[in-house]
Amino acid sequence: SEATRRGGPDALAAAGCIDVLAPDAAEPWPAVAAERLIALAPDLIVTGPASAAALRARPAFAGVPALIRPDGILVLDDEMLTSPGPALLDAAERIHAGAYPR
Repeated sequence: SEATRRGGPDALAAAGCIDVLAPDAAEPWPAVAAERLIALAPDLIVTGPASAAALRARPAFAGVPALIRPDGILVLDDEMLTSPGPALLDAAERIHAGAYPR
């Protein structure tokens, strides 16, 4: 599954996802312009609560596959997105479950 990251590359890789922002990212949690997000067309977006609400509220993103699906945005606690260590495993497990539902 392809995913954009707001939660860091390590958790995405551990979850078996392709980080579509990797070629563009000079930092772990880059800001992504609307045009770039539309062009990437991810089927899963991993982000925190505030960003998820903002993404769903913007009509410009209506064609992004992740935003068409009701489960296309995986919302993780901000601490889980930014804390290394045990939180990384929890994040990876949640991302994997969101990207590869049974």
